[in-house]
Amino acid sequence: MRTIRENLEEAIELLKTNLVQSHIKACHLVYLDLSAIKGFDQEPLALLAYYQAFLIEKHTSIKKVSVLEWIVLKFKAFRTKAKVKDLVNKVQSKSFGDGDQFIQEITTLIRKAI
Repeated sequence: MRTIRENLEEAIELLKTNLVQSHIKACHLVYLDLSAIKGFDQEPLALLAYYQAFLIEKHTSIKKVSVLEWIVLKFKAFRTKAKVKDLVNKVQSKSFGDGDQFIQEITTLIRKAI
């Protein structure tokens, strides 16, 4: 069984890559660990969820969906990107105790990816 620290370290390494699937996997790893902590602040969790949605909306291939749906997804991605930027600013202004270094590094990497 892996610790939260190991999952956060792996997520940071995945976010340093330039692969969309790696970013989605990293968000999934961190979200599962942080959501299990009772009373944990909801903004980092929302950030990860919105970032995953942004990646899916932005990188959906036109081959997989109709042209109209593809256009709608691009506009949704634009709105979701604004939410992600807002949440990144909120999360970076807070302190989270022991995991502060990891969470701040994750939000910095998400900011760079957007």
